[in-house]
Amino acid sequence: MTRLAAGGQVRPKGSSGPEWLWWLIPAGFVLAAAASSAVFLGGRLASGVTGHGFRGPKWRLAGPGDLVHHAAAWPGVPAGLLWACAVLVFLVAAAVVTAPVVLFIRGARKARPAARSMATRADVATLDTKRAAAVALRLRPSLAEQCKRAGDVAQAQRGVTLGRLLPAGRLLQASWEDVILAIFAPRTGKTTSLAVPTILDAPGAVVACSNKADLYLATAALREADTGCRVWVFDPQHITHTKQEWWWNPLGGQMSMDDATRLAGGFVMAVADDSNREIWGPAANELLSNLIFAAYLGRLTLLDVYRWLFDEATEEPVKLLRTHGHNAAANSLAGTQGLPPETRGSVYFTARSGTSSLRDNDISRWVTPQEGLVEFTPAEFVETRETLYLLSKNVAGGTSAASLVSALTTEVRVAAERAGERRGGRIDPPLVLVLDEVANICRIRDLPEQYSHMGSRSIIPIAILQSYAQGERVWGKAGMKELWGAATVKLIGSGADDADFAEDISRIVGEHDVDVLSFSRGQGGGSSSTSTRRERILPAAGVRALPKTHAVLLATGIKPAMIRLLPWYDGPRKAAIAAAEKEAAAALQSRASTAAGGAPARGISLSAGESSMTRFEPGRQPA
Repeated sequence: MTRLAAGGQVRPKGSSGPEWLWWLIPAGFVLAAAASSAVFLGGRLASGVTGHGFRGPKWRLAGPGDLVHHAAAWPGVPAGLLWACAVLVFLVAAAVVTAPVVLFIRGARKARPAARSMATRADVATLDTKRAAAVALRLRPSLAEQCKRAGDVAQAQRGVTLGRLLPAGRLLQASWEDVILAIFAPRTGKTTSLAVPTILDAPGAVVACSNKADLYLATAALREADTGCRVWVFDPQHITHTKQEWWWNPLGGQMSMDDATRLAGGFVMAVADDSNREIWGPAANELLSNLIFAAYLGRLTLLDVYRWLFDEATEEPVKLLRTHGHNAAANSLAGTQGLPPETRGSVYFTARSGTSSLRDNDISRWVTPQEGLVEFTPAEFVETRETLYLLSKNVAGGTSAASLVSALTTEVRVAAERAGERRGGRIDPPLVLVLDEVANICRIRDLPEQYSHMGSRSIIPIAILQSYAQGERVWGKAGMKELWGAATVKLIGSGADDADFAEDISRIVGEHDVDVLSFSRGQGGGSSSTSTRRERILPAAGVRALPKTHAVLLATGIKPAMIRLLPWYDGPRKAAIAAAEKEAAAALQSRASTAAGGAPARGISLSAGESSMTRFEPGRQPA
C-alpha cells in the first residue's frame, strides 16, 4: 500500500493482471494520430524546403503509409528528407506534450507547499494595499485633502508594509489602526525586513528603540533627509558615541499622580521578574510614585528622588505633599516609612534597584537640566515628523538606561494620545513606535493593556520579541496572553525553538484535506482507491524551519497566511540605504576611536551634587 504525502499525490508503482489492457486501445489511437500528424506536417515541411510548395496528401489516420509511396504523395522530394522531417516533427510534438506531464507528475509527488492551503488573495482582502489606501484616506483628514482617490496615495502613506502573500505575491499592508506584534528569533530579518523599512516609510513622528546601532546607522541620515526634520538620539551608554545635544525633564509639564505612577512603573518594571513582580513591585511602585510627585511639586529632579530613596526616614517629601494639599499621598508615603524595617527595606530596595541607573552621571545628565542644551518636549515632538532613537544596553546590570527608554517612550505615547484627543480621537499623521528588543530595553508595564486601544488613536506600536517566552518573562503569562490577543497583526518568523509555541502556531494555522491513494495487489490483478483525511498544514517542525525570508501572518478576522518578507536590501532604496549605512558606520568608528583615546563624547553636565535640590521651571530651558 502506498500513502500520499501531506498535501500531495502519489501514484502506485505498478500492477499486474489484465487491467493495463484497457489502456491499449486509446494509447494506440493516440500514437497513430500523432504519427499521422507528424507525416502530414513533416511532408509539407520537406516539400516547402525543396521548393515544391507546402503541399501533400490530406490528413488521414493511415497517413504514415504515404511514406512508402512518397514519390506519388510528394513528387520530387527526397525520401530521406521526408523521413527526417516527419521524425523531427514527431519528436518536437512529443516533447511539447510530455514535458508538462512529467513536471506535473513530479510536482504531484511532492508535498504541497503550506502557503497553498493557507489564506488566498480573497481571504486577505482587508490587508491588501488598495484597501489600506482607502482606510488611510478615511482615518487621516490631512491625507484626504491631498489625495482624492485611493490610487493617489503613496505606498508609504497607506500603512505598515508587511510583505507579499504567498504564492500569489499580493502586497499586504497593515492599516493605521492596526497594532503589530512580531516574534522573530535573532538574525532572522526583523531589522532588515520590518524595523528599517517601517522607520523610513513612516509619515509622521517615529520612536525607535534598540540595544544596537544598526537601526540608527541604516535610517537616521535618510530619515532626516527625507523629512527635513530633526533626529533626536538618546545614547547615554555610548552605543553610537553620539554627542549629547538635548535633555529631557521627566518631571516637566503638568504632572498628575497618574503621570507619576506611570513614570514610576517604568523604573520598577526594569527590575521586575517572577520573584518580585507581585510581591514588592506594587509597593515599590507606590513608594516611587509618591516620591516622584513630591519632587515635581517641589520643582526638583529625579536625582532628588534617588537621594530620598537612601533616607528611609526623611520627612522632606511628606512635607512637600502635605504643603500642596495631597494628604492621601503623604499618608501613603508616611505609612511606607513606618513599615517594619524588614518589609520597608525590601520595598525601598526594589525602588532603589529600579532607579539605580541614576547614579551614573552619563545617564542622569540626560534627565537633569543641562546648560546650553535644548530640552526635549514630547508634546511638541508628536506634532512633527521628527525621529527619536532610544538606545540602551540590556536590562541586566545597574547602569542600563532601559528604565529611561521605557519612560520616554511612554511619555511620547501619552503626548500623542492627548494630541489625538484635541483632534477628536486620532493623531494625524500617525505616530509609529518601533519597539525593537522591547522585552530587554523598553519594558512598559502596561503595554498589554495599552495595545488594546492604541490603534484607535492612530498610535501604531510594533513590539518585536525574540520568543513568546521572553514576553512571559516580562509581563507574566496572563500579561503576554493579553498582549498576544490585543495585537491585530502578528508576525511569526523563522527559528521558533519553543516546542509549545511552535505547536500552538501549527494548530492556529489549521488543517487541510489530503488525498490518500492506496493500491492493493492480488492474484487476479490490482486495484486502487482514494480516501481523504485531515492533516496539519504546517506541522510544528515546519514552523521552526520557516525560511528566513518567510513569516506566518495572523491578522484579526482572516485566515492565517504565509508571506514573503521584503528586506530593504531587495528594495528600490537598497543603494541609498547601503551608502548611508556605510557612511554612518565610518562616522561611528571615528567617534569611537576618539572616545577610546580620551573622555567619551558628551555634552555639558551638572554634577550629581549640583543637580540635587536644583529648582527649575518645568518646560523651560535652564538659564
